[in-house]
Amino acid sequence: MGKRLQWVFLVCLIFPVQGAWALVPESIGKLYGQAALDFTQLTIKAPDIAENGAVVPVEVSEIRPRNGAYVTEIAFYTDYLYQKPIARFTFGPDAVAYVSTRLKLAATSNLYVVARWSDGQVSAGAKRRWR
Repeated sequence: MGKRLQWVFLVCLIFPVQGAWALVPESIGKLYGQAALDFTQLTIKAPDIAENGAVVPVEVSEIRPRNGAYVTEIAFYTDYLYQKPIARFTFGPDAVAYVSTRLKLAATSNLYVVARWSDGQVSAGAKRRWR
């Protein structure tokens, strides 16, 4: 491999393409059979800058049943691992959906949460990274 090609490869590893992160919400929406998700429906409480990436406290506000439908699942995704959730919680019909946990995040990243309802609807929220 030529030196110039090695340098370009190294730069791409260190500085990922910023435009690729813009496609993550769209990709997560496709996992749930939706063209696009509105990531303003749920609120995520998490620090802007975590002191320790191994234990980042995260909380999703409680979601109460509405019109006979209840939350069956809450899943967390990041920019770096958006093909599958980094954490998933399931709920029964009598539960009020609420999650307070600690996640291991290897790098600075946006954090996305998706709640699936028993009637097939999907709600989502995002915590944007600070840069």
